[in-house]
Amino acid sequence: MVWIATFDPNGPDKDRYRRKHPEGYWQGLNAVYLGKSGYEGFGFKGDLVKIKQVLFDNYNATPSNPKANNDQLENVNDVFGLVLEATVRLDEKPLSEMLK
Repeated sequence: MVWIATFDPNGPDKDRYRRKHPEGYWQGLNAVYLGKSGYEGFGFKGDLVKIKQVLFDNYNATPSNPKANNDQLENVNDVFGLVLEATVRLDEKPLSEMLK
């Protein structure tokens, strides 16, 4: 199981999503790594490119906080989108090998 974040939770933008979408669900995605077929979590299935696009689109949606400015990401590559933590490994391969 992995967490794929919209913004680096240790970086200066860690609260950026919550300020714009305080009731939002797309700060990141909890998922299960399925190997070459990608990731699956909470009704979503796809590779890291698709996950980053979903996180990008949801961040750029109209703010749910009426006091927030409509800050926009310019490029899908602005999404942090890294696998931050492996909480469970389903086989004996190192996670670094599984993510290749």
